[in-house]
Amino acid sequence: PQLGGWGLAVLFSGQLLPQIDFSIVNVTLGAMAQSLHATPMELELVVAVYGVAFAVGLAAGGRLGDNFGRRRVFAAGVLLFALASLLCGLAGGVPMLLAGRVLQGLGAALLVPQILATLHVSLRGAAHARAVALYGSLGGIAFIVGQVLGGALVTADLFGSGWRSVFLINLPVCALALASRRAVPETRAPSRTPLDLGGAALLAALLLLLMLPLALALGPALGWPPALLAALAATVPLAVLLAAQQRREEAAGRQPLLPPSLLRLPGVRFALLLGMLFFACWSGFMFVLALALQAGAGLDAMQSGNCFIVLGAAYFASALASARLVTRFGALRMLLAGCALQMSGLALLAATLGLVWP
Repeated sequence: PQLGGWGLAVLFSGQLLPQIDFSIVNVTLGAMAQSLHATPMELELVVAVYGVAFAVGLAAGGRLGDNFGRRRVFAAGVLLFALASLLCGLAGGVPMLLAGRVLQGLGAALLVPQILATLHVSLRGAAHARAVALYGSLGGIAFIVGQVLGGALVTADLFGSGWRSVFLINLPVCALALASRRAVPETRAPSRTPLDLGGAALLAALLLLLMLPLALALGPALGWPPALLAALAATVPLAVLLAAQQRREEAAGRQPLLPPSLLRLPGVRFALLLGMLFFACWSGFMFVLALALQAGAGLDAMQSGNCFIVLGAAYFASALASARLVTRFGALRMLLAGCALQMSGLALLAATLGLVWP
């Protein structure tokens, strides 16, 4: 099956939805706190529960697309994301908002794996390379759109909606993606593979026990009570149990959720380690900086969002050029150059904020 330009646009609009939602909320936290009388811990939960739900459902979402059709599962994810965005936009309190954010994360976990899989099976040669490069560079667009659009919408206060508009703006995008879904060819794996329910349950439990104390910031906020310390300690035996279960599944000729043979490849292990280190720091950095620019440096939501324009533009440009640069200079050299640029930029940012901080 061939994937045309309109089909690519539909897939990439689906990609932008969850990526923008990671960043668009950051610049609206001040308005949310005033409107819902939310505590700092509740604001952290608004950001974090979305990522937790996304992480828990991501692996299963990819397998569902392989089995039942990637276009079908993509459309289901977009529909769930739209309903969850509506719930967030109508939330009258923090509990309702958190429920909507969890559903948004689950919707993202359904739609995101289908995008790259569809690109891989529907495109070949130069068209495939261009689409994958664009897929990577859209992260920069998402940063720009999320931070800037979030600030603009809060400042504009359309129809008195305030911060709610950052969720309601998803509805027309979701509707367009659903109406145009047939532009994306339906693809699936050659044979249906039973979902590794045991592995999915163990992975979900492991992620929840790990993220409840850490990613949701409940440990520091509550003073590390024994229950949270026990949850954190339980991740060790759960990880051992998950590894043993996945080895048994693979030895029996079945397809586990996290194939041990794949994780034994040095390149995969190195890439996973880099991804873990980078995204663990980057997501927290974006959250803290957006909040600090408003609460500490005295910027409004629009000014805070605009601070991220140059960051997103640089990300977009370098992502487009990365494939050519790696081919010319090598992956390791470009990795080290990227680290050096990142550290230099952070040092300059710290010095700049030191000049304007009240």
